[in-house]
Amino acid sequence: MEACGIDVMALEKTCGMPYYNGKNTVSYVGLILFNVDE
Repeated sequence: MEACGIDVMALEKTCGMPYYNGKNTVSYVGLILFNVDE
């Protein structure tokens, strides 16, 4: 997502999601885009 210019940390803050989940952890964020017109 960051490669597309989306600020992941700001997005997670806005949604109320924790970005840092503790020591020795890895967090992944994904995004699914779709077109409802088709």
